[in-house]
Amino acid sequence: MIDSNKTFKLDLDILQPQAGEITLGGKTYYVEPPKLKTVVRLSKIAQSFQRIGTDENVNEADIIDLLSDFKDALVPVVPEFVNDEVDINLTQAGALLTFIFEMASPADAKALKDEGITPNQKKTQTAPDLLS
Repeated sequence: MIDSNKTFKLDLDILQPQAGEITLGGKTYYVEPPKLKTVVRLSKIAQSFQRIGTDENVNEADIIDLLSDFKDALVPVVPEFVNDEVDINLTQAGALLTFIFEMASPADAKALKDEGITPNQKKTQTAPDLLS
């Protein structure tokens, strides 16, 4: 039985990602801890960047729209960066996305990823070879 005098507590504030900094063109920009909505939006944009890289039918308008979406999605994370109308190349954009995604990931998730374990991966155990 559950004691009605006990209350379950969860302090989500301790799980808040830390802020960061990026440098571009000699200027340092403050990076806000990304919220889930921003991470999801940037993830979709990252997938679109990958598709554009492999799509032979992509046109200039698609690329311009994607870059506009990218800039809009960065507003909550790096507002000053966007206000300065900084122009970055594709490699820098990829590095920035990776940086933001890493900021949003808890340290334990990073450690698991480094070990090759992902949340969608089924955990399997290999039996030792007893015949050798």
